[in-house]
Amino acid sequence: MEIQVTTDESGAKVLAVYIQVREGEVYRTVPIKANDCYADENVNGDLLGVEVLAPGRLRECMEQVAQTYGMPQLASIMESIGVTRAA
Repeated sequence: MEIQVTTDESGAKVLAVYIQVREGEVYRTVPIKANDCYADENVNGDLLGVEVLAPGRLRECMEQVAQTYGMPQLASIMESIGVTRAA
């Protein structure tokens, strides 16, 4: 798994996060949460990666992706990299 972070020019503000789950050619991009989270799929509908445009909602987005694609390990990965639920 690879995680890419896009910041503003100063590097102080995170604008987007992309988590690559597996390599492959993107066939389509599916909205998971309107304007916040998108999943890239291959031609077979397998999850390739997740783009989060509201980084403050990263965990929420990954939990939804985990549920949608039947991949509970995605939600637990958030804890392992220190992304916790908002208080």
